[in-house]
Amino acid sequence: MSWSSSHQRQIQAEKLTRRKDRYLWGPCGFVLGWLASLIFNQSIAPLLPGPRARLDLTQAVIHAGNATGCTSYAFKLMPGGDLDSSYIRIAFPGNIKDVQIGFPLQAITSESDFGLQAWDIGRNPGGECAIHGQAVDIQEGITFVKVTNVLTIRTSKIAESPPVMGIVLVPTHESLIASGKPIFTGNYQYIKWGQTVTRNLPFEYFTETMKND
Repeated sequence: MSWSSSHQRQIQAEKLTRRKDRYLWGPCGFVLGWLASLIFNQSIAPLLPGPRARLDLTQAVIHAGNATGCTSYAFKLMPGGDLDSSYIRIAFPGNIKDVQIGFPLQAITSESDFGLQAWDIGRNPGGECAIHGQAVDIQEGITFVKVTNVLTIRTSKIAESPPVMGIVLVPTHESLIASGKPIFTGNYQYIKWGQTVTRNLPFEYFTETMKND
């Protein structure tokens, strides 16, 4: 009887110890895992090879033809590798009148192929700037929302090629931003060694004059 009571007390003590260890090391393990992921993402991952995505945005003010008074912003997201996701937010100087976003109908991979030739720009029956002709085929994995002058784009998994392309039309003489230039924010994510790496998306902005005869 005495041996049984001692054995029961030992079992209870072991259960109590395991319970304390679980309560103590559970939160600690979570914190340590989070710190390890943070250190990897911010300190180690940037030094390792990985996708080098970037986005180019080209502004073209139209001074001839039916689309005079319209300004186009054509962009190209070059993944630079396989991406797990990306997020892009651009505030334009004017309210967005028309937009097309997606993968090109024919894959365009070289830098020299980027231009506005793929779209025919004019006006709709209401007299507003409009895109005529489908230059991109919107595919599953690309979503976008436009609210007044702000365009938000999200992508899920995309491969290195082809790039995501798009064009936005706004009135030339409308200015909702003091600087008159688009305001851009964005990032992209990819998987490295089982960890999700997040990087800021580099952004380059160009301007040109377009004649639409």
